[in-house]
Amino acid sequence: MLLPLTQEALYEFDASEMPGSGDHNGYDIASGMPGLVIGEAIYDPILHRPEDIYHMSVRGAATGDMYVQVKKPERPLAVNVVIHEDSRDHPMFARAKEHLGGLLVDALDEALPGAQDVTNCYYMGKRDLGISDFEHLALTEDADANARLLAEVCNGGLSFVLSRFRRLPIERHIDPTDKMVGVLVSHPAEYAFPAGHGVISLGGGEEVNTNRRGQLARKNAELKAVNVATDAQLNAAGIATAPVLFDPRVPYHKWNTEAADRAIAQAVTTVARK
Repeated sequence: MLLPLTQEALYEFDASEMPGSGDHNGYDIASGMPGLVIGEAIYDPILHRPEDIYHMSVRGAATGDMYVQVKKPERPLAVNVVIHEDSRDHPMFARAKEHLGGLLVDALDEALPGAQDVTNCYYMGKRDLGISDFEHLALTEDADANARLLAEVCNGGLSFVLSRFRRLPIERHIDPTDKMVGVLVSHPAEYAFPAGHGVISLGGGEEVNTNRRGQLARKNAELKAVNVATDAQLNAAGIATAPVLFDPRVPYHKWNTEAADRAIAQAVTTVARK
């Protein structure tokens, strides 16, 4: 398995309320369609179709009445995966984010048990990078417009959004009933600068001297406050967060896959309880 804990969490996830059939039981009760049989009811021509009649009914054979099976219908699960481009991403970081998105899609394709379960893949960026199986969503300078578009494509089912959420106010536009996992992809330096690395430029003329304890402590406290606020905003909107750190020590893909798997699986379990 690619992401074993995430795949295990998905097996327990309830279905989307979409028409059709799959391997996930819905909450409503019906007859004449695939699903979990929970009983039988006398055939009513007003409520049922002739093809719904269950001719193998033991009760029907005993009473001479016609019966239909009562079921919890099976539903397909729609899963959306969105990679959100940040204009401040370093090219290596952007490539690693794309790799993590592809890894998640492969894990979903392997984990989803329903024949009609579907994974919808999107890349939200200024340019269409031609990523296989990913539909391009044009990124604009209007952060709210981007968030509205994202909320629209993630309406219904289960959604995974890979982003830093710095310029993506999705919490303002998401439907409270939507089930979304925010995969907070970050560099370790976005959580805390390490000591003893001299002066680090932050852009815009700002810098931090990591050799000065007081200056380093103040800057790291600022970073912590930003991250806590981002997490709180997303959680308040019903978005379960999974922090995943870019790790330059890991060859090629730059992610600790086991740590990412644990974080994403825990978020799936959280959002499934909504």
